[in-house]
Order: sequence, then structure tokens, then C-alpha cells
Amino acid sequence: MGNDLPDEGLRILHASSNPTESGRPRAYRVHGDIKLGEYTAQRLLELEPDNVGYHTLLSNVQAGVGRWDKVEEVRRVMNEKDLKKKPGWSCFEAKGMIHGFVSADRSHHQVEEIYDILGCLSKMIQESV
Repeated sequence: MGNDLPDEGLRILHASSNPTESGRPRAYRVHGDIKLGEYTAQRLLELEPDNVGYHTLLSNVQAGVGRWDKVEEVRRVMNEKDLKKKPGWSCFEAKGMIHGFVSADRSHHQVEEIYDILGCLSKMIQESV
């Protein structure tokens, strides 16, 4: 891609000392600019080549436009470097207790009650939109 940056967004990103500022890595999704997404992911990988999140970003950009050969290439590099994405987790405090959850983990002893409440909250949010 070089220094021939076709639009203002890429010029700003190129000039930035910290390309992760202001959510720039995910900006391509909002604007549908795959070129920006690719460029951002590549630049981030230059700064931190072993950051699994940046590899995942590049893989997601490629998958978003159906470049499955490129997705496979990124995943192969991740496997070669033994990079594994850690699952997301959340926690909340209720009645003085902190409850933590890992993505897709259903081992909490009150999992059914928790998902019932989440379902109600989700329904309330959808109805308010």
C-alpha cells in the first residue's frame, strides 16, 4: 500500500503514532471500508506482531469480504506462533458478591436464573428501541 493513501481516513491513520486510538481498528466495519480495515490491521501487526487480537482483526476483515484463503493464511500464522485468543469474560456485583463469567461458560450454579434475567433485559431493550 505504501504512502499512496487514497482518502483522508487512511492519511490520518498513517500519521497517527497510536493507531488504536478512537476505535480506529473497528472503524472499517462502520464505514464499510475494507481497505482501511486491512491497512489498520497490517499496521498494528507491524507494531505488535504477536498480538493475537490484531491477527483476529485481520482475519475478520478478510472473512468479511469472503477472502477465505487469506483467513486461512492468518490462522495458519496464528497456529505457527501458537497465538490463541483468550475468551471474553464479564463480571458483575450483586448483593455484595462478585460473579464472573467466561464467554459460553454455563458452569455458574445460578446459570438458568441469570440467563432468564438477561433474556428479560434484552427484551426490554428491544422494546424500547
